[in-house]
Amino acid sequence: MCLSACALQTGEHNRVVQQELGAQSELILKQQETIEQQQQQLKRLGESQQQLSLMLTGVSEQLDSLHEITVYQAAGVPLPSEVLADLPVGEQQESDAEGESLNGVASADKLVLGRNEWVWVDLLSKHFKARIDTGSSSSTFSADNVQPFERNGERWVSFTLPQDESNTKYETRLVRFTKIRQVGSDELERRAVVKLVIRMGDLVEETEFTLTNREKMLYPITLGRSFLRDIVVVDVARKFTQPRFQSASSTEQE
Repeated sequence: MCLSACALQTGEHNRVVQQELGAQSELILKQQETIEQQQQQLKRLGESQQQLSLMLTGVSEQLDSLHEITVYQAAGVPLPSEVLADLPVGEQQESDAEGESLNGVASADKLVLGRNEWVWVDLLSKHFKARIDTGSSSSTFSADNVQPFERNGERWVSFTLPQDESNTKYETRLVRFTKIRQVGSDELERRAVVKLVIRMGDLVEETEFTLTNREKMLYPITLGRSFLRDIVVVDVARKFTQPRFQSASSTEQE
């Protein structure tokens, strides 16, 4: 009798244990399904955030373009071809992946720039947004309070940045003075010409800039043909193709 009772109790215990194991297995399967569903939801959320980020970037670029167009119209200056590329007139054709040089010949061994790029200026240790202007022969940097002076028998120039509350003064050697005629004006503007080392991605170049106050313009720097020739090709359908130059000071600023 005792053996029979013990056998019944053992069988009942095993049945209960199997039921519990089955219930736990079902619970684990349901938890795995829930985790998989949550992972799918997180993936979809990540994709939605990425799409939203791209949309916001596009809206920001359109606002920049509209602002630049408004500035040119207010000044009564014809819109450059790079700005006209932003106007929503018909469908834009896909650009050549390799870009084109200034003489229209495709080039695969030159740096490709969009119509706008981030430019690092060594003298100022700052990033600036620049407009790549294939219609301009020279490059321009926005400066205020431009004052020539002599140092050890050499010609130098000092300047500040427009709308810079710190009013920091920067100094560099003066290359020469030149006269520039603005579009839509018969008057010649006398400007100081300096050489500045700039960086875009891996590109490092010392190039000439004329100094003038551009605070009413959207971009404080324009890079003209004097910089572009034999160095880069321009794809006006693109923007900010090159990564920002990273330095210790730029990392601290950001």
